[in-house]
Amino acid sequence: MARFPNLAGDTDCDLHIVKELERAGIEGIKMPWARKAEVASHYIGHLNGWEFTRAWYYWTAKAEGNLLLFKHADPLHGEHGEEVRVDGHCGCPSPREWCKAPWRIGVSLYHVDSQEALNALAEAIKRQGEEDGKGDTKYIHCHRQACQEKIIEEDAWWNISIREWYCIKCAQILNIENPPNDHFPHILCIPYSQAVQDEDS
Repeated sequence: MARFPNLAGDTDCDLHIVKELERAGIEGIKMPWARKAEVASHYIGHLNGWEFTRAWYYWTAKAEGNLLLFKHADPLHGEHGEEVRVDGHCGCPSPREWCKAPWRIGVSLYHVDSQEALNALAEAIKRQGEEDGKGDTKYIHCHRQACQEKIIEEDAWWNISIREWYCIKCAQILNIENPPNDHFPHILCIPYSQAVQDEDS
């Protein structure tokens, strides 16, 4: 499929960028100044917590706390994985192959090389948003101040000491830093399923 044109140094870049966003159904937001980047555009795109910025021959799509879950990222990669590149990786690894840390539940950054691929990413983001709107998936934010990542409720961990929810990454760090001892014989953070079971019992 046709790749995006190189807009670096193009004084008419805004004309191309507005059309590319419109074709993908992404809201274009005009800024009062041009971006200080390889493509000096006045426009960025926003869609369901994702920000889109134009680079020289591709779009950068970055999640602002609302990453694309694996259940949507996997089929997107299956159809457009070579042009919707996870974390901008030129080797085009799959979402689960690249985002394999245990706390990763989706993708937060893509580089997108063609209009068809940008359209497909926008559709995947919209589809996830529609599911969220039905209330099928509940989200919370990690309470650790340095993190505050948005996570699926069922993937959260409960800090039984201060009674707050954490993402698995922060929970594992706290468990390592605070192992069971004579004064506190239990692990500090427990998974959602165990926390709910303890509450019910």
